[in-house]
Order: sequence, then C-alpha cells, then structure tokens
Amino acid sequence: MEQTELDRIRNGADFAAIVREVTEIAPVGQRWMGRCPFHQGEGDTLAVDTDAKRYRCFECEASGDVFRFLQDTRSIDHDTAVRLVAEQYTAA
Repeated sequence: MEQTELDRIRNGADFAAIVREVTEIAPVGQRWMGRCPFHQGEGDTLAVDTDAKRYRCFECEASGDVFRFLQDTRSIDHDTAVRLVAEQYTAA
C-alpha cells in the first residue's frame, strides 16, 4: 500500500474511539490521558494525540501510531491493523 493511502487511513481514524475500546481516556488540554494498557502502573501515564494519531506512555515508554496501538493491543500484524482502521474506524 502506498504511503499516501496509509496517511489517508491514519488521518481519517477516530483514534480516541480506538483507545477507549481498551482503556479509559479523558481530554486534558489538547490531548487525551488515561491508564496505559501496556503495563500495570497506576495513574494516567498514557498520552494520546488524536490529531497526530500517536500515543506515548510516560512510564513504560510504549509509543507509536494508531496502527501500532492496534497491533500491540490486539496481537495483529500491520496489514491487518491498517485494514481494520480502514473498515471500522474511518469516517465514511
């Protein structure tokens, strides 16, 4: 798949909805914050930038884009994550 198509899919994703399926997040300023699903820490260490479609945990340092988030939380490969975002999480 071409980079422009990947960018279109990534940019069309409702990233907050994707993350909320796994963990609770709430808007804080220009980003969303919540408990990281990648470790057993306490507190809101996961920052989600819905504009850039990126996340980062300030404790365990997990980070990536919308596709990496799905890969890591659902144990799927990159192509499956891209297809899932295109089919289920982008605006029609």
